[in-house]
Amino acid sequence: QLALDRIAIVTSDYHLRRATILDERCTSVDVVPVSAGNELGPIGLTGKYLHEFGGLVALAFVDCSP
Repeated sequence: QLALDRIAIVTSDYHLRRATILDERCTSVDVVPVSAGNELGPIGLTGKYLHEFGGLVALAFVDCSP
């Protein structure tokens, strides 16, 4: 069985903070966040950042139960 002590998460830059918080909460290994960037313009990014803000608020109610 493979034992891990570090994982990398790769996701869009606007989603990186929420993904990192959730992964750190749900695992005991070291989490290394890596931004994949994005190709969205200002209007597209505005919607994504609003969605992520809501997601960050929702993290207060999320646990790691399956």
